[in-house]
Amino acid sequence: FGYRYSGACNADGQRIFGFKVVDPVAADVIRRIFGMYAEGIAPTKIAALLNVEGVAGPRGSIWRDAAIRGNRAQTTGILNNPAYIGVCNQAGDDDDHYVSALRIVSDELWDRVKDRQDAAAERASGLAGRRNQQN
Repeated sequence: FGYRYSGACNADGQRIFGFKVVDPVAADVIRRIFGMYAEGIAPTKIAALLNVEGVAGPRGSIWRDAAIRGNRAQTTGILNNPAYIGVCNQAGDDDDHYVSALRIVSDELWDRVKDRQDAAAERASGLAGRRNQQN
């Protein structure tokens, strides 16, 4: 979500598969999601707000909090996708590459989201520790 295939062609006129560009409308939604989360709004509320506003989610579906939150360790979900800061991986290449033209989110906003995720994880581990002490 946030990109579209450009339909670029090589010198022989053959379509270059996988060549993508930022979709400006979807990129605005991505930046909104990051901004709302950084300001303290939960993914459940973000999804509900986008659905009420009629903003189409990934693949044109409704928004779900899991699509926003994802899994940080597996880099899934909107808030964990390194492509949004321009980090991309080429097929067949294990190394990540920075592509500035594909950046949607600033480092500052990305870092604010990561800080909030860290704080939430610390709170969750503290709660789990307290529960174990009570048992």
